[in-house]
Amino acid sequence: MMSGNMTDEGVGGYEYWSLMDSVLFCFTVITTIGYGNVAPRTFNGRLFVILYGLVGVPFTMLAIANLGKFLATVLKSWTRPFVRCAR
Repeated sequence: MMSGNMTDEGVGGYEYWSLMDSVLFCFTVITTIGYGNVAPRTFNGRLFVILYGLVGVPFTMLAIANLGKFLATVLKSWTRPFVRCAR
């Protein structure tokens, strides 16, 4: 899936990312993992990543919080019969 050389050399010294490299990079930015093995080199690219992170991180945390609420509700409904039985 991922190799030691994460990018292919492109025209003019720029590196082209594969789809998997791009998805990995986006995932590490919005989840604040930040492996650091792939990063934009240009000023505009870095500026875009900063703005992407400022918007993406709160949305990701909101999605994780909503998933936690949903799982808590499901778990509560599944365990309710056992709690009644134990009383």
